[in-house]
Amino acid sequence: MIVFIGYLIEKVIFVYNIVHINPFPQRLRENQAVSIGYGYLDEEMKKPFIYLVYKTKTEAIEHFKYFESIVLGKLNDEDNNLVLSIVFEDKSRYGIYFYPSPYRLSALETKRKFENSLGKNEKANLKVMSYIDFLPAIYTGDGELMEIFKKFTEQTPIELNTCYFANGEIIIVRKKAIKKYHMRIMNRNDLNFYTDVESRIDWFDPLEDRDKIISN
Repeated sequence: MIVFIGYLIEKVIFVYNIVHINPFPQRLRENQAVSIGYGYLDEEMKKPFIYLVYKTKTEAIEHFKYFESIVLGKLNDEDNNLVLSIVFEDKSRYGIYFYPSPYRLSALETKRKFENSLGKNEKANLKVMSYIDFLPAIYTGDGELMEIFKKFTEQTPIELNTCYFANGEIIIVRKKAIKKYHMRIMNRNDLNFYTDVESRIDWFDPLEDRDKIISN
């Protein structure tokens, strides 16, 4: 009986839930009016860029610092710490999502350090808390926007930067942009509710719902 009880104890596994909190913006604001610019930095059309244009310099700087904190200060984001995701509702309506990857290096390091302190019958279940930046938009240009973005993914890195308006001109916040090597492009109908966080945020008209508060 004693041996049997010992065997049962060895089979008991204790699971600890640990929470890793990814960086949040300096201030949580209501939905902001943001213009989305994209194109090429060179005449050969081999260096794509995506710029987020905010109304004020303060907003542009704050958001760049937020993105920079997610990529751990390394502007060359080859590890895809910052997820850049584009979801199409149809040919004209789409949305851009920015959020820390669930497999962000600092989150995995948190789990590794905690597991090193556990015994053989103990395990860690990592939960990640993140802020999602969602920017809905309407495409009014020529051609298929999805095909344009798909071409971007074949010409990485993609330069990601924030800008602001000043005297009718667009001013870039940082000379050195964040270089992205990964970009998700999907249709809304292809999203999985359980694995794709984008599926939980519905598209809305950015012109009609300027003051809409997004709950994440």
